[in-house]
Amino acid sequence: MKRVLITGVTSLHGWPLYNALTQQFGPEHVLGICPPKTKMAQFSTGNALPCCINDVAGLTTAFEQFRPTHVIHAAGMCDLDVCELWPSLAYQRNVEGTRNIARLSRDCHLMHISTDLVFSGNYPPPNGYDEDSAPDPPSMIGKTFIEAEAIVAQLPHAMIVRKGLPMGDSLSGRKGPIDYLAYRFRRGKPLTLFYDELRSALYIDDLITGLCLLWELETTGCYHFGGPKRVSLYDIGHYLIETRNYDPTCLIRASRFEDHDNLPRIGNVALNSQRAYTLTGFTPRAWP
Repeated sequence: MKRVLITGVTSLHGWPLYNALTQQFGPEHVLGICPPKTKMAQFSTGNALPCCINDVAGLTTAFEQFRPTHVIHAAGMCDLDVCELWPSLAYQRNVEGTRNIARLSRDCHLMHISTDLVFSGNYPPPNGYDEDSAPDPPSMIGKTFIEAEAIVAQLPHAMIVRKGLPMGDSLSGRKGPIDYLAYRFRRGKPLTLFYDELRSALYIDDLITGLCLLWELETTGCYHFGGPKRVSLYDIGHYLIETRNYDPTCLIRASRFEDHDNLPRIGNVALNSQRAYTLTGFTPRAWP
């Protein structure tokens, strides 16, 4: 029987993934690793352990006691502002944290969930970035995730999945584009969104379906999994304005080259996910 350890179970994609596998295998066969200050009442029907992925002793104990056969590493720091402001913290979480998980997972099948932000989007291929495209990350998010991927790639039983942009509600109500933009619009706060930052958006439940199908195959190598439609941040904001009746004057359209915060903005990082679609026999719906 599989015993699955999942990190990052409070993340936008980690929470539904944890719930899906707990329902499939039972809580005694799934262990979720969550941040130390997590409210554990949220896991009343499951099995979770508060432990930082940089806590080597705590992780080692968790692995020794739970004895996983499979590990899904869904943790990581993806806040652009935070990662640029504190690059050492981004390195600690995304690189060193992954190194800790990889070291303890040598005898397991490991799925590492990475990001489309390993690409700049400055010179996008016509059909989107595929798995053979050379990464050129402009941000600390992408740079640290590429280092993490290199660590995972050294393991004999590891799969790397670069995901597109998940669209859905989060456990905390504060993570992901939908939650963040809705929070701003509800409070009537103006928000500048870029029409030339493009990503492969997909419904969160379709992402979880794709991840579970890939995971079940226990294959190795790198796979892209995003939606079939390219969506900009401005598109997402406009969708929320239209469907939830927020004040349209809150939404300001701009180019990424007009960003006054001088953050390393991406261009078109749409993914070519045909390899994963073919392998799993599943194509996600276009969002929205």
